[in-house]
Parts: sequence; structure tokens; C-alpha cells
Amino acid sequence: MKIKNIVILILILPFFSFKSFANKREGKITADLSPIKNYFDHVVIKMTGYAEFGDSVETIDTIKAIGGKFEYHFSVPETRMTTIVLLKNNEEITDLAVKDAALSEEYGYDGEFLVGNEDIKLSCTYPEWLGMPYVQVSSIGLKEHKLYSWLNTHDLNYHYVNKDFIKKHPDSYSVLQAVYFQRGSLQTDDIASMIELFSDELKNSGSYAAIKKYLSKIKMLQKGEFATSFNWFDVNGVAYDFKSVLNGKKYVLVVFWSSDCESCRYEIKFAKNIEQRYGDKVSIVYLSIDTDFQKWKQAVEEEKMTWYNLSGLPNSKKTVAENYYTDYAPEFLLLDTEGKSLIPNSCHLFFEIDSFFKNELNLSK
Repeated sequence: MKIKNIVILILILPFFSFKSFANKREGKITADLSPIKNYFDHVVIKMTGYAEFGDSVETIDTIKAIGGKFEYHFSVPETRMTTIVLLKNNEEITDLAVKDAALSEEYGYDGEFLVGNEDIKLSCTYPEWLGMPYVQVSSIGLKEHKLYSWLNTHDLNYHYVNKDFIKKHPDSYSVLQAVYFQRGSLQTDDIASMIELFSDELKNSGSYAAIKKYLSKIKMLQKGEFATSFNWFDVNGVAYDFKSVLNGKKYVLVVFWSSDCESCRYEIKFAKNIEQRYGDKVSIVYLSIDTDFQKWKQAVEEEKMTWYNLSGLPNSKKTVAENYYTDYAPEFLLLDTEGKSLIPNSCHLFFEIDSFFKNELNLSK
């Protein structure tokens, strides 16, 4: 890896926008890894924002270490996932994995850790790290990561966020973001009351705006407004309303996707399986949140999809995303003949749709 003493900014234009990051504060990482000072001379610090919350920025900094010590100042709008790599003579040596210094367990190290604008201190835990996949370090000051780890839905032992927990941490972005990430397991009325417990600063954040957007979408689905606002076009410019795509069937499976979403295109095979098994009862509609007509059209042709593939293109580039409060793909909705959702919340996995058919509708075909 070639060392560059510059900040590299990778900007990915999101499908939506929130308020500008006007209230940035500053954070700092101070590290003392002097027990292994002979094994590295620089570090690479990578920070990645959450596109869901309007932060599609990734920064990569290379910092010189002196005697195994380094200091890094940064500023983030809310939180960013962070990794640190050690370098020696321009070559990658290993990664750092951090753990809260207050924890005594041998395990619990994370190669990725969430940072806010905090004063973070890192120190070596086990200097004899050779042969291990990473250097273990203990941390002081990683407040956002501690709460993130407690509530992270990717952890088998995660905890549900609740009002009492929010009251203890009203200024924590990671707790607010946990409400968003756990939204599928929470009632919309509970979510609405939960987010009002956060501080005024957080109520002006991208995370808060994302949750409000989600609640607006669910409200729209509960009222059946999806069907009345449905008017989209295929790649040939043919218009379809909700009755057209329902096509005399009992259900409409809506899939929000984009041509540059790898997971969306990977999961097309699951949509084909749904069509084969339940095609006489379910009409599948792919709604694109693409902004480039040619890329969308090319992807439709490449994937050879046999169902409805619609968008607002080429006339309106962001209509689907804005009309349905959608900023994430793939995302699925299962609707009845009136355009009301049959699953309480939108979902992101095909097996949830399949389980609904098998377990609740008793479809064996």
C-alpha cells in the first residue's frame, strides 16, 4: 500500500438528501502501541458513513507513528464505522481490533468500531501478537461503539432498544440509529414516541430524518395510498397503474431495486423462485430507484426478468424513491388488492416473503 499524506474522500451520491452537516464537532484518537513500535511506522485510518442517514462519505488517512504512538483528529456528522491498519515500509502488516478496557473477558474484540466525536484512547493489550490475525488493543472513550455493540442486530446476543434505555442516553447517535435498524421488530406507534425522547440536536440529524421517512412510508401503506399513487413506466414507456400490475391476482410483491445494487441483482434468482411457486396468485413488480435510464434498461435486459419492471425514468429521475420514502435496496412490500401491506413493516429478505406464504397463507404450490 502506497503511503499518501492526504485525505481521500469518496463521495457516493445518495438517492436522497438530508440537512447539511452544520453541527460537526471534533473527535480524537490517541494511541500508544509502543510495545510493538518496531513492527510498524504508519497507520491507515478508514472511516465510513451510513448512506441510510445521509452520510455517504468515506475517508482514508495515512498517519505517521513515532515510537509506536500516533494521534488523529477527525470530525464526523454523526457516527462512522472505523478500521485501523498498521503499515511497515509501505506494506500492510495487520489490523487493530479494539475492546472496551472495562471488559475483562478474553473475547469481544472488534476489527470495525463505531466512532462519534469522542476522545478515544487506545493501548496494547497483548504485545506478543505475532501469528495472530490482528493486534488486540484496549480502548477508553468509545462510548458510541459500546452502545452500538449492545444494540447491534448482527450480534446474536443483541438487546432491544426501549424508552428507558433512550432516557439514559438521549444524546447517543448509535442508540437513535438502533431504533432505525431495529424498526422491523418495533411497532410504529412505539417508534414515534421513542424518537421524541432524544435531544434537540439529534432531532435535527440524518438518523432522525430517516426514521421519520420510514414512519411516513408505513402510514402510507396502512392507508392504502400505495395503490392510488401507483403510475409508473416500463423501459418502452408503457404506463401501468396498480390495477394493471395486479392483473387479476390476489397479491402484489413490490421489490425496490437499482441496477448498481449487487445484492439486488443477486436476489433476482429468489424472485424467480417466488414466481415459479406462487405466480398464479402473486404479481411481481420491480420498481427501480435508478437515476440513469440507460443503466436501468441495460440491467433489465441483462437479467431477463419476466415480471413488471417499472420506474419514473426517463422523465423523472427520483420519483419512485421520493414517492415511497425509499432510500434502501433491496426492499420488499407484499400488498393486497387494495394496496395495503400484508406484512406490518417492509422487509429486506426474500425468505420473509416465502415464510408468509407458507405459514400464513398455507400455499403449498
